[in-house]
Amino acid sequence: MTNANGGEWADYEFSFKSTADFVSGESIEIYFPNEYDPFVGHAMKWFNSGSNPSAYYLKCSSTALGLVWCTVDKWKVTIMASSENVTVVAGTAIDITLHYVSNPLATNAAVVQPFILSIYNASNVLTAVKDDAFTKPTLVDPASDIIDIKSVMVSNTDLFSTSSTYNFAFYLEDSTNTWSTAETL
Repeated sequence: MTNANGGEWADYEFSFKSTADFVSGESIEIYFPNEYDPFVGHAMKWFNSGSNPSAYYLKCSSTALGLVWCTVDKWKVTIMASSENVTVVAGTAIDITLHYVSNPLATNAAVVQPFILSIYNASNVLTAVKDDAFTKPTLVDPASDIIDIKSVMVSNTDLFSTSSTYNFAFYLEDSTNTWSTAETL
């Protein structure tokens, strides 16, 4: 995980080995704990037509599988290789990175449920499953707000102006920390 702050976006990196070969047409499903957003992260519709027009996609990558597609549906991320010529030999690590996963808030709930990994063959028959497949992340509270905006002034308020200058004024509010003279903003 690239960012452990609760409520922030992070890239989640998963790596595992299978006892059987993984070939094109098979799919990998990662079930996220319920503490996460049902769409797991920054999921969006990329296609409005085709075989599944209501699918939501999550940006993902894999060096072992090449170009991959990741769909999201209620805490379940389905990963499929887009190439028809993918084979990962048994015992070889398969890596998957899910981009823009939304971390749950650390103050609301610790991640209690496990991540579950499932592999399905081309006929959509379950071939492997592993409960508690990945280490649960340790999340930290987001940084506190110590800067408040006092005012925003604009030099030109014309709607069709070609340029404007914005001046921001801030308050620093933090009763728990003392600022040393060497710190700058």
